[in-house]
Amino acid sequence: MINRRDLLRTTMGAGALSMAGGAGILGALAQKSAHAVDVSGYKAIVCVFFFGGQDGHDTVLPYDQTSYDKYAALRTGILQDYANQQGGNSRARANLLPLNPVNAAQFGSRQFALPPS
Repeated sequence: MINRRDLLRTTMGAGALSMAGGAGILGALAQKSAHAVDVSGYKAIVCVFFFGGQDGHDTVLPYDQTSYDKYAALRTGILQDYANQQGGNSRARANLLPLNPVNAAQFGSRQFALPPS
């Protein structure tokens, strides 16, 4: 069974390899042998909170006017933070980079975009 110390050692080593231009995380993790899960032992849940930074609602944004207005109404604090940054509001609808998916018809009138940075 892999313990927390082994997990941290493996991922830190993989991160160092990745930063140094090595084989990367997948290559380092692939070298670690698989272990059966012991359901009677210690368990932990690891939670990562982005606090609104690059979460699922900040990567692919709604672009059609109706959906964008709903998004802007729900995310006013984050949009205001972007507006206060040097360089202006990168999440303003006029600054977004629209996507043109092959299956756009499946989304009806909905459109999506990516932030410029």
